[in-house]
Amino acid sequence: MFKKLFKDLSLWGVILILWIGFLYLGYIGWAQYAELNHQADDLALDIYLTVQLVSMNSGALAQPIPLALDIARFALPLLSLLTAIQAFIGIFKDQVRAIRLSILSGHVIICGLSRKGMLLAERFRKQGDEVVVIEQDEDNPWIEACRELGIFTLVGDASEPAMLLSAGLRRARGLFAVCDDDGINADIAMQAKSLLNHARPPRNRRPTRTSRAPRSAQGQPPFNILMHNANPQLVELLRQYSLREPHSTARIIMFNVYERAAFQLLDQYPAWAEQQLIIGQEPRILLVGLGRMGENIILHAAEKWAANFSTPGLRLHITILDRHAWEKVESLAVRFPDLGRQCVLTPLQMEINSAEFERGAYLFNSQGGLDFKRIYVSVDNDSLGLHAGMMLHSRLPQHADISIVIRMSEEAGLARLLEDHHGVQGEYRSLAAFGYLDHTCTPELLK
Repeated sequence: MFKKLFKDLSLWGVILILWIGFLYLGYIGWAQYAELNHQADDLALDIYLTVQLVSMNSGALAQPIPLALDIARFALPLLSLLTAIQAFIGIFKDQVRAIRLSILSGHVIICGLSRKGMLLAERFRKQGDEVVVIEQDEDNPWIEACRELGIFTLVGDASEPAMLLSAGLRRARGLFAVCDDDGINADIAMQAKSLLNHARPPRNRRPTRTSRAPRSAQGQPPFNILMHNANPQLVELLRQYSLREPHSTARIIMFNVYERAAFQLLDQYPAWAEQQLIIGQEPRILLVGLGRMGENIILHAAEKWAANFSTPGLRLHITILDRHAWEKVESLAVRFPDLGRQCVLTPLQMEINSAEFERGAYLFNSQGGLDFKRIYVSVDNDSLGLHAGMMLHSRLPQHADISIVIRMSEEAGLARLLEDHHGVQGEYRSLAAFGYLDHTCTPELLK
């Protein structure tokens, strides 16, 4: 909001400076014109004639005309036109945007301008789609960035029916609920579904695409409401809610960026090599950080192991380094009792910023050999994750055959540092950055 205000004030400040400059130029020009024509210098008359230049009432003059006056008599009318246009835009731009929004159709609605929401908005806009964003916080720093990209931005509560209808819900082709709070996302999704299910065509008119008839009546596929949710209990509750409305004109599709990212990360950076299994060696993995992403890495690794390998007695060994490793591993065992059949989970309770972590003794077995072939760093803070990955790398012997994959929000910013070192200096080649939002917040979700 303050950035936008500063931008508007700057523009009007430039216009004010131009007015002062050209009016002064006009005044000087009239004084020079009087001198050239041997007329008495009259201050009040010079000011009056300068003001009349704005409406082009005093600029028709006989030659010679001083350069200052010649510039002012053309510049001031043009400047007055520019000022009028800018004032018109400032007064009516909200009304113009409202009119454009009222006739918009086939667009995508994104509720919540979190980092997930911003990435989705950018990518839909980049491929030419119209986008409407609803964000409750008017001071959100990405609002102005959205407007600069030509994205319609509404400030308000996306769970309110009036706000969803203002965003053109019944004319849109899809909706994303990607606020940081899963409960708010659920509220938005159910509200949107209710509004779409209760849409009715106007009386005495045949249903058309623009008459807001139910989509099923128009022979269209159900409206997709993509709802981000990382809470398994909430997923089940919403699934039961959806089952009660089997003929709904809208459907809620739940997605979890951590689950999708873990699946793609393990595809791109497998937890074990085929050669290990051929020789009967049990894979050993170190996972640093057991948050939502870390949990999904464990679950997907176990799922892949169970689906592909059933050698009796051969299990996947995962050492979990976290400040609350013991209680988190115990919680996993309670929630997923079958996990122990595929995996051996070893908690290693430790702070990443501790001297114990920096010494790296846990990387080696009792014979002094390296105990892991793959290390995943999955902490919520990008800077801390990069620090942990580089610290682990510094403790590995030179030419050690171990890959360290660092989970980061995006493959830009801090992640770009690794790419620069790879390409220019050849350092940290065993380190890789995986931008989980880049891999999961894509327009393909709507297909």
